[in-house]
Order: sequence, then C-alpha cells, then structure tokens
Amino acid sequence: MLAVAMRVMAGDIWVAPSGSDLADGTREHPLQTLRQALRQAREWRRLGDARVAGGINIILRDGIYELSEPIFVRPEDSGTPDSKTIIRSENAGGAHLSGGVTMSGWRDEDGLMVADAPRVNGRRLMIRQLWADGHKLLRANQFGRGQMERMIDFNLADRTITIPTPKQIRSVADAPQLEMLVHQRWAIAILRVKDMKVNGDQTIVSFHEPESRLEFEHPWPQPVIGGEHGNSSFCLMNAKQFLDEPGEWWQDEESGKVYGLRFEVSGLRFGLTELDANNPNDMKRKLKFQTVSRGDNPQTLNPQTSNHNRSTSFSSSSH
Repeated sequence: MLAVAMRVMAGDIWVAPSGSDLADGTREHPLQTLRQALRQAREWRRLGDARVAGGINIILRDGIYELSEPIFVRPEDSGTPDSKTIIRSENAGGAHLSGGVTMSGWRDEDGLMVADAPRVNGRRLMIRQLWADGHKLLRANQFGRGQMERMIDFNLADRTITIPTPKQIRSVADAPQLEMLVHQRWAIAILRVKDMKVNGDQTIVSFHEPESRLEFEHPWPQPVIGGEHGNSSFCLMNAKQFLDEPGEWWQDEESGKVYGLRFEVSGLRFGLTELDANNPNDMKRKLKFQTVSRGDNPQTLNPQTSNHNRSTSFSSSSH
C-alpha cells in the first residue's frame, strides 16, 4: 500500500496599485484595492470554494495603496484555524497602505514655512498629524517634544482644570483653537479649551462640549491629584504662539494655511504613519498582516474626514 501525503494549497488573490477591481485577482490580472480582495475572499468562503481549504493569501505588490475610505475586516474574514486569511506584501515592506495626502507649495513667510492645506472632495482638510520623510512632526506645543507639566487641580463639580499660568497665552481670545492634552494614568484626553481665568500664577481652564462632559462626568481613568508620584501632567497645544522649536507646525482653521518652523518639506505628507511591519502580526490568530506597512497604527487605518481632523483607520472586528 502506498500512502501519499497531499499538501493543501492556499488560494492566492493578487493586488497591485496598477491593477483593476474588475480583474479576477490572479497574478497576471491583479485587483487594485485591498477592499475588493477582501470581498473576493469573503465570497470564496461563502460559496465553499475549494481554494479556501488551505487558507487565503492576499498578496499586495509593491507600491502605495491610497485609501479614501475605511477598510473593514469582519469576523468572517478571519477564516478558521486551518484556513486563515493572510494579507502580505509580495516583497517585505514593499506595500504601503496609506491614508495620507502629500502637501506641496511651501513658501517662506516672515521666517515660517507656509503652505495651503489641500482640498479633498471639495473641502479644505483640517490636519491632526503631519509627517516628513517618515518622521512625525510636532504639533505646536507649550513645552516642546516629550515635555509636560503637573496640573494643580482637577475639579469635577466645576468641570475645570487648574494649571500654572502659561507664559505664551493669557486668554483664549489670543488662541481660539487652543487645546489641552491631559495625561491620566494609562490614557490621554485631548480637550478644546473654552475659557481661561488667570489668577496670578494659576489659571483655571474650562472646556468645550462634548469633551467637558465626557472628561468630567465619567473620567476613566481619572487624572490623579495628590498621588504618590504627584499630580497628573498636561500640556497646551495647537496655538501659533507655541511655534518655537524646529519641526513644530500649526494650522489656521479659518484660512486653512499650515505654518511650520523650519523643517524639511520634501515628501511631506499628513495623516500618514509608515510602520515597520516585517514581523508577522497575527490579528486574533486567524488573520495576519505580513510585511505590509500600515498608516497610523496597527489597529486603525482610517482615512475618514471629519470637521476637526483628517485621520486614517484600519477597522478590525475579527474574532
């Protein structure tokens, strides 16, 4: 008797920036988007196609895949322990999923680098992140990169935070887009400042809704006051007055102009993070990303535009 061990082969779906979503997803005729590749893989599983027996490989050829909408990975996309879905780059690190948009037209104005934020779908983009040559630039910040100060008080009843009086700004009228970043244990909160009441070396700060309600009604984790290691820390940001460190930037919401303090502008993009994803990342054990760089962070790649920001998010609901 002769026993023959048969290896079950995975089904391959190919994707390329120059492909077409009307193609069949073969090596010779690749699809163009990861979204369509996931739909095809989902359809194979729904129909019980024989190609899913050994799993499904979605193979991305080298290049930048620009995202105009979220990519949703659903529970059914995860496959099974014996038939996983693997999304990988053909060559390690060669494929990049990006929600970023390139900025150009930088010019010098009174010692600052200035550019107009691009329009997408007819609207001027409001920016939360700015990157140059793979490095995240610092949004205009009170203390500089990596620096914060201890708050004085966190008042639940009045919904205010008391801080040492800042040197650069004494009134919200001087910085109407002012925000406060609060470090509270293992989380952060970003709050738009509504008012500042200066009383000597202390300033009481209140905040716009809905951030005020969310921060003070159910603060979890709540900022620490009088803890073993001191009070929770904070910094103010998003004001032109804070532009004092190379690489810092700020956007004027009314004009849409972006101001920067002397940084390299070649290849400048916003809303984009390039991550080294050469190490396999097993999402929920049945769906893997291999050798693919993803914008923002490993869990969220979301190029949705809202009133306040342009961010980029990979939405995963796999189990």
